[in-house]
Amino acid sequence: MDVAGACHRITVKELPSVTPSSVIKVLETDFLDTNSKEGNVSQEDIQFVQFLNENVHYNDEGHLEMPLPFRERPQLPNNKQLAIARLKHLKSKMERNQKYKEDYVRFMISVFEDGDAEEADSTSQDGNTWYIPHHGVYHPRKPEKVRVVFDCTAKSENTSLNDHLLTGPDLTNTLIGVLCRFRQYQIAITCDVEKMFHRFHVNPEDRDFLRFLWWQDGKTDTEPKEYRMRVHIFGAASSPGCANYGMKFLSREHEKDYPEAASFIHKNFYVDDGLISVDSVQKAKQLVSQAREICAKGKLRLHKFVCNKREVLDVIPETERACNDKDVNLNYSDIPMQSVLELDTFPKTVVKELTVIFAGKVTLRHFMKNVHKWTNLKRHRQKKTLLLCQTIFRQYQIAITCDVEKMFHRFHVNPEDRTFLRFLWWQDGKTDNEPKEYRMRVHILEQHLHQDVRTMA
Repeated sequence: MDVAGACHRITVKELPSVTPSSVIKVLETDFLDTNSKEGNVSQEDIQFVQFLNENVHYNDEGHLEMPLPFRERPQLPNNKQLAIARLKHLKSKMERNQKYKEDYVRFMISVFEDGDAEEADSTSQDGNTWYIPHHGVYHPRKPEKVRVVFDCTAKSENTSLNDHLLTGPDLTNTLIGVLCRFRQYQIAITCDVEKMFHRFHVNPEDRDFLRFLWWQDGKTDTEPKEYRMRVHIFGAASSPGCANYGMKFLSREHEKDYPEAASFIHKNFYVDDGLISVDSVQKAKQLVSQAREICAKGKLRLHKFVCNKREVLDVIPETERACNDKDVNLNYSDIPMQSVLELDTFPKTVVKELTVIFAGKVTLRHFMKNVHKWTNLKRHRQKKTLLLCQTIFRQYQIAITCDVEKMFHRFHVNPEDRTFLRFLWWQDGKTDNEPKEYRMRVHILEQHLHQDVRTMA
C-alpha cells in the first residue's frame, strides 16, 4: 500500500511580553518627530548638500551667499522674447487695475531699496543668461499687499530654469514636532524671519540666470530695462532648500556660544515661523535676545514677536513685535490670542492654519516618558485623542460641534449577558416599598469595557 506523506517545517517562537512601554510606543506613533522621507535620500539630495557645504560663505555685506545648485551647469537658450511678451501682458493688467499697479510698483521699489536686485550689464554670455517672467499674487488674508513671484517654470524651447535646479532634501522641521515642543511649557514665544528667501544671496557669477525686465521707477510709459536678482527668489525650485540650509548653517555656526538659541533656530522653525515654549521668564528673555543676535550675524531680521508674558514683551523693541501688539496695554496681564503658523504658501500640506492657545500644555511625548503604570494607559489614549481632535478642529475657519445623546446607552448588551447587570430599585422611586430587581439592557457608565465597545462600534 502506498503511503503519501508531507513534511512541514514548524517554527516555534516565543513572543515578547507586552509591556507598558511597548503600548506607549504604539500610541505615540502619531506624534513621531521624524520626517517619513528622511530615510529616502537620493543622490541628487547628497549632491545638493555637498555642493552647498563646499560653497556657502559670507559675502562682504555679511549675508550668507550660495550659488544656484544646478544638476549640471546648463547652456540655456535666449528667452528674452518670452520675457518681453509676458511683460506686455503685465502692463495690460496694470492699466486695467490701478490698485494692482500701485501695489506692484511699491513691492518692486522695496526690492531695489533692500539691495535684492541690481541693474544688469548690457553684455551677457550666451547660455548663461535667462530672463524670468514675473507676476503678482495677493494673499487671501492680506489684500493690501502683493507678492511678486518669479515664474521659473516658464519654458522656452522646451526648457525652464527649474528643470536644471536641484531642490535638495526636505530640511523643513516636522510640523508635529514643532507644535508639540511649542505646547510643552507655559511661556510661549512666536516670531518670524522677515523675507527669508531674500536674506540669502546668490553668487555673482550665477545672477545672470536671474535676469528680469522692469521699468525704472515703475514708469510703464518708458522702455523696460534689464535687472537681475541678487538673492534666492520666490519661485525657484531650489530656494526653499537653500533657505532652510542657510538657517541650519547659521545655527551650527553659533551653537557653542548660544546653545539654546541655536537649538531654537535649528529645531523650532517651520519654514520662516519660529515657535517655542520655555518654563521661565528669564529663559524666555535670554532666548529672544540670543536668537536675535544670531540672526543679526547673518543679516536676518527676527520680528513679529508674540509672547503670553508681558515681562518678555517688555524686552522686545516695539518695532519687532507683531503689529496687533502695538496697541496692547502692558499694564494689564491679559494678552490677546494670536494666530500662528499661517501655512497658506503650502496649500497641500497637512494644515493651512492652526491656532494654538498660548496657555502651555504638557505634550503627549513628555507625559508618556514619565508614566510607568498600566493604570495610566487610559489617560495616554485620552491625551492623544484630545490633541488630535484639537488639531483637526482648528484646521479650517468654519467650525461645527455636536453631541451624541446618551452615547453609552445607545449600545445594547446581549440578552444572555444582562444578568451580570442586575441592580435594585424601588418601583416608581417610592422608597417606602420593597425594592425590586432590574437589569440594564445597555452598556453603562463606569463599566470596564464600555469605552472599547463604543470605539469598535
